[in-house]
Amino acid sequence: MTAFLLTSSLTMVLAVRASVHGDAKGQRLWLLATMVCGAGFIVLHGREWSNLIAEGLTLPMFPKVPATKPPVSLLTCPKPCRSLAPLSSG
Repeated sequence: MTAFLLTSSLTMVLAVRASVHGDAKGQRLWLLATMVCGAGFIVLHGREWSNLIAEGLTLPMFPKVPATKPPVSLLTCPKPCRSLAPLSSG
């Protein structure tokens, strides 16, 4: 992750340098490289947070939601299941 940050800083400096020298193609290329490094940083950071949350990390400012019984769906019947079709009278 640190490599992405350092590399993106370097590529941004190179993009500014290309801009100062009037090199539009070089500026676009270095800015694209900066964006790729930034995207890589975001992906790696997201994966790291996902792993920490999967291991049970919680933040004290966000209280845990108490466990509740899931709502009963109208499309599924608990056992023993009765049909929702109207009863026949005959």
